[in-house]
Order: sequence, then structure tokens, then C-alpha cells
Amino acid sequence: MDRATAARRAAGRVCLSLVALASIVIWAETVFGQDVPYTGVVTEPMVLVRPFTGKTFYPVGQLNQGDLVQVDEVTFGWYKIVPPAGIYSYISRAFVDAHGDGKTGSVNKDAAEVTAAGLEGPGKSYRLQLKLFAGDTVQIIGEEDSFYKIVPPQGAFVYLPPGSIRRATPAEFKGTRFEDESEADLAAPPKPEPLPEVKLEPMPVRETVVRRESEPGTPSEADPHVQLFEPRPAETPIDDSMPKAVSTAVQSLEQQMAAAMNLPLEQQPIERILDAYETASRAPDLPAVDRQIVAARIAQLKRNRMLAAAVIEANKLQQQIKQSQAKDYRPGPTVSRHYDAVGRLLASRVYNGQTLPRLFRLVEPAGGRTIAYIYPGAVREPARHVGMIVGVVGKGGYDPALKLKLIEAKQIDVLEPTGAEPATPAPTTGAAGQPQPQTTPDTATDSAEPTEPAEKTAALEPESAAVEPDPDTTAEPDDEPFK
Repeated sequence: MDRATAARRAAGRVCLSLVALASIVIWAETVFGQDVPYTGVVTEPMVLVRPFTGKTFYPVGQLNQGDLVQVDEVTFGWYKIVPPAGIYSYISRAFVDAHGDGKTGSVNKDAAEVTAAGLEGPGKSYRLQLKLFAGDTVQIIGEEDSFYKIVPPQGAFVYLPPGSIRRATPAEFKGTRFEDESEADLAAPPKPEPLPEVKLEPMPVRETVVRRESEPGTPSEADPHVQLFEPRPAETPIDDSMPKAVSTAVQSLEQQMAAAMNLPLEQQPIERILDAYETASRAPDLPAVDRQIVAARIAQLKRNRMLAAAVIEANKLQQQIKQSQAKDYRPGPTVSRHYDAVGRLLASRVYNGQTLPRLFRLVEPAGGRTIAYIYPGAVREPARHVGMIVGVVGKGGYDPALKLKLIEAKQIDVLEPTGAEPATPAPTTGAAGQPQPQTTPDTATDSAEPTEPAEKTAALEPESAAVEPDPDTTAEPDDEPFK
């Protein structure tokens, strides 16, 4: 693979990674930049509710046109909503101790899984919604096999497909529970009992690595046409427009959130803070203002988690590009200014040293066009360089007797060994327009020369119909002697 091809491929990979990263960022800002939560109204006659984004997930219920829902977030265009009435969850009966009337129960173990209840029963209801902990209370609707059907706990959500709802107007949710919830969010909350403070362990900050300038001969310096993308550490500022938290626990979380946002995106302890906010969201006596703050922070942290994954992926692609570029890179021939001609050296079949002088043919590596014929002169064993790209130092000019551009070589230097991929010369045609036979450089023969019998070309007399001169070496008006 030549340097130009490697450069184009590397540049293509960089462009693709940048486009993918930009698309993810734009999509994330569009999705998470929406004003959520809000009350929505179903716009389709009938829409299936699913436990996650995608129509491959089993349905858990259906809604009709005009039904109101509480939209918590928009993910991949899907509306993440609070489960409306008639949609339930499952939890194993072994994890719940039912109370006297059997309508409520207490979870008896930590990390008890709650799944979205599908229309076909617990056997096909596999989508995990959340995990409950010992002491959490659930509202029991009934029993199915070894599971309790329960009211979805706080923090459980279901999804509606893109375009199935729109934002409801105040007139549409007036007089419903959604109006009461909106008013509760705006009302001044009573001073709550302090919640237990959630402490986070500090994340170790990795050292900043300062890159040295590229050393001579590295791909980045050898090929200036490829500029590698260096992703800068992304920082996400804290949202100062958020209302002030009331409870001590949320105030502490806000402080730690602000400290984390000063770190580069990929170094932020997103999972720990997200888990702490989700834990705080399940507190039953959380004030309405704090609940709004917590919901907004959870959405922001999920966005940051996705963006951090995109940055990490871009860094991986960048590293792969660098490794691929370093692997594909091969320095080209270094052409010194003192060479009188540079090209691939071939052996001549006509001027083979038998009836005509022993000459070698120098051709362009890419197209196979003849540059000049080389007379070995003082150079010993020039045949060992056949098939290689060489630089020739010597005295040259146009030989009228041989009708050739001729260089009497004083020195032949190998610039590129035979191991490099030689370009296949383009087919040449004779005087009658018939293609001449082609050979590769290793055959040590000149494929563009005529193959007339030696007796017709003897005595160095002017070329005639017996020997057709090479079309690339025929004297042209600009054939001046070499200087």
C-alpha cells in the first residue's frame, strides 16, 4: 500500500469517527435538551406501551387517543413515561412478605428485581425495571404463578413510540391529577426532615500526558496531508438555572455534582453520582422542588454517560487510526538533487550486448514510460539492480546514431529495493497498433522494446522498418541533450 492510499484511508477513518461523534452529540442535545418532565396527551387512536425503546419488546398495555401521561424523558425518540393506571410490574413472591390484608408487602432482601408485567404473563415478562431493597413497600394487585403483580414502584417507567404523543395544554389536564401535580411542584414545600447524606468516594484523577513532538520519520511528519484529530477533554458545566435544593442530602449531591462537572467528561464519576441521585429519588418525603432537581440531574447524568461513551469510542478509533497509519507507512525513495535521472531499471532485450551495445532501460515507476537508456560505463554489475528504483549519476545526451536518450552511468544508487510493490507498466503498442508483450521487472527484460531478430539490427545502422524505436524515446523537438 503506498503512502497516498494509507493517508486517504486514515483520513477517511478520522472523518467517519468525527461525524459519528458529532451526530451523537447533536442527537443528545436535541433529545435531552427538551423541557422534561411534562404532561403529554396520546395522539393516536391506539398505541401499545412497551417496557423499553423498540418494537421488539413485548407490550405491557395500550393507551387510547386523548389519554394523559407524565413524560419523564425522551430516549431515542421514545417517550419514557410514568406507568399509567392498568400497567403493572412483577416481583417474586419469595422476595416479599405480604401484610395482613395481602394488599401490601415488604421486600425482604436487597436487590430484588422488578420486571415490567407483559400482557402474556410473568413467563414472558423479562424486562428489568429496577431493583428494590429490604424494607421497601409494594402494593400487591394479585398473584400469578410464583410472582406478585404489583403497582409499579416509583422509579419504574414504560415507553411510548416516537410521534405518539404531544405536550398537553393546561385546558386538557385541568381538573385531573396532572394539574394537582403541576401545582404541587410550584408550591412552597414544608421544611422536611433531613435525609441521610449520601457520601461519594473521590475518583482518582489520571495524570495528564503531554505528547512530545513527532520524531523525524514518523507517519505524522512524513505525510503532512494527514492531520490526526486530537479530542480535547470535554467539560460539562453545572446548570446554574436549577432551583436551590431544600433537603440536606440533595444539597450535598448538588455540591458533588458541581465538583464532578469540572472534570473532563470521561473522568467524571457519572455512575456513582447517578446511583446516588436515583437513590434519593426514591425517598417518600422528598420535597417537590428537590424531586424536580433530582429528575433533571438524572437526565443530565444519563446524557453525560452517553457522551462519555462516545468520547471513549472516538479515542479508541483515534488510536486504531494511528496504529494502522504507522503499520501502513513506508517511506518513499529519497531523491537527491545530484541524480541525473531516477526510475526503475530494466534490462533491454534489443540492446543486449550481443549484436548491439549493452544498455539498460530506465522507466517511470508508475506508468512505465521510458526516461532514458543507461550505458553502464564504470558501474560494475548493474544487472543486480534490475527491477529496483535507482538514481543515476552520469553524463547524458541524445545519441543520434542509436536514436536514444542515453546516460553514461558513473554511479547507480538503489533508492527502493525489489521488495516494494512495483507499478505495472501500461501496455505499449507497436507501429501497426498491435500490443507488445508485457513482462514484469524481475524478468530482467525490457517489455516495451521490439523483438526483431538480431541480424536485422546489426552494424548500428539507422533504425528502419526492421527495428521500431521505442515510442517513448523517439526524438521529439524538445529532446535536448542532458545537462
